[in-house]
Amino acid sequence: MKLYRKLIAICVIILMLSAYFDISEGWRRRRCGPSNCQVSGWSAWGACSVLCGTSGTQTRTRYVTVGQSCGGSCPYHMSESQECNYASCNDHGFPLTSSCSCEDEWWDTCCDKPCTAIANCQQLHCTSATDHACQRCDYDRGGDIVAYHLMDSDGYPNRTCEQRCSWRSDSQFCYPGRCTTTPSTCQCAPHFSGHNCLQMITSPIMEHCLATLIQTTGDYRADADCDDHVTATTTVYTNIQPDRIQVELHNSYTGPDAADWPQQYYVNDFKVGVISASFDWWVTRGGSIVKTGTDTCSNGYSQDNPHQGMYECDVIDNIGFTFQHEDRFHLMTKARNGGYITISNYDVIFNDTIEPEKYYYTGMEVAHTVDFNMDYKSPEHCTVTGSCFENMLDRGPAIIKIVSQLIRHFCSRRITWQRGR
Repeated sequence: MKLYRKLIAICVIILMLSAYFDISEGWRRRRCGPSNCQVSGWSAWGACSVLCGTSGTQTRTRYVTVGQSCGGSCPYHMSESQECNYASCNDHGFPLTSSCSCEDEWWDTCCDKPCTAIANCQQLHCTSATDHACQRCDYDRGGDIVAYHLMDSDGYPNRTCEQRCSWRSDSQFCYPGRCTTTPSTCQCAPHFSGHNCLQMITSPIMEHCLATLIQTTGDYRADADCDDHVTATTTVYTNIQPDRIQVELHNSYTGPDAADWPQQYYVNDFKVGVISASFDWWVTRGGSIVKTGTDTCSNGYSQDNPHQGMYECDVIDNIGFTFQHEDRFHLMTKARNGGYITISNYDVIFNDTIEPEKYYYTGMEVAHTVDFNMDYKSPEHCTVTGSCFENMLDRGPAIIKIVSQLIRHFCSRRITWQRGR
């Protein structure tokens, strides 16, 4: 019974205290308005969940600095997230979920590391710092039209781009010639040398050379064969008074046999031959030059139009000079070879047409010479085809000897000298 009374007493006390506190709280509410909580500023963004790709997120947080009161609230969220590193492949790849698919020349998770360079490589690929390989060299135009060739090195495939003879100005087209690999292997055809084999080292052949001094009054002529230039200069004596010089030249030059020296794919056109023929003449008197002249065979041949067969030339030039005794008429006949080659330049394409570039060969000259000596005093030398004006030789008093000697006159006279015993 006593216990029951104690429990009732305790319950009464609790009820009384609860009523008191309810009254106090209501009183306080009647004395202040509701106040919300206060929060701090945002922290810095946290690290991104991935380095690159399309799934990256990062978070930042804040915290309550002053709690709510008088029935206030705290309506703020304490953290937030955002996308990060989205599609960040350093402009060298394409984003995947948490990485990048790298373009050529770049590697690593986010394509931020360059492949180890290979000289003259246009398309470079790698997946690490040591497995770099070239998939396409510079100036690769497809098929055999390449300026560089992929080569293995130190056991690695496609590790170098080795230069080849080609249309490129930094290489050699090497024609007429052969080039097995690099430009340094260029072998010029016989009679050609130098860079790109553009130097011709043999001259044309002057197969026929005839010079004729002409005196139109009476049609007197003095001929001189100038075919031979290896030995001494041809010298002819004459007593005519020439007013014209006629020169007949036959020159030839034969280039390399195309069957022995086939053209490379980039050779568009190739022609070599005789490109010019001419002659110079001058008159000397007492060692001084007193008259000069020159003439050219005008057959339309040139560096751009070399003659590839027998080059024939027949030219007459006016002298316009009065000769004196012992004047000398000097003549030099000349012929030069040369030509051109056009190379398809695969770096220059205009309207789908490959533009060719023309290069010229440096040729050599062959020269033959002849001299005419003017003899107008007795005893005179006759012309070759004319008649003598005067007695060629006055034999004078007879000389009697036991031995007779026959002298052949230049004009077909025969004189017999007799010597006494």
